[in-house]
Amino acid sequence: MIEGISKAKYVIMGSVLLAFLSAFLFSFFLENCAGIVITITMIGFYAGLIYLILTTNSKHKEYKAKFEADSSDTMSERLAKFFKICYWICVVVISIASCFLLCLFSRILLAIKIIKVIFSKFSYS
Repeated sequence: MIEGISKAKYVIMGSVLLAFLSAFLFSFFLENCAGIVITITMIGFYAGLIYLILTTNSKHKEYKAKFEADSSDTMSERLAKFFKICYWICVVVISIASCFLLCLFSRILLAIKIIKVIFSKFSYS
């Protein structure tokens, strides 16, 4: 087991270095342009959920068509139900997230301003 760790020490050091570098870049961008970072994060969140909704819906239709073609294929029926459940979970999550975003938009803007003030007080320049 120790031999495996010693062989992978460069991978581990690279991962640690990458983690520190990404944390530094995130802090730097959050300090200088917090609004853009939060906006990009929210866009990525919604883009991911929309992709999941579209994918699960198409998979549901695909397995439903397979089951309708061959009614003895119980695996297709189970997968169709699974993707239908995943689809509705994603729809509920995006609906709740949209409600939170709309209801708490002013608080999000306030948080962005607070982040800018906090980072400007602890800035090195």
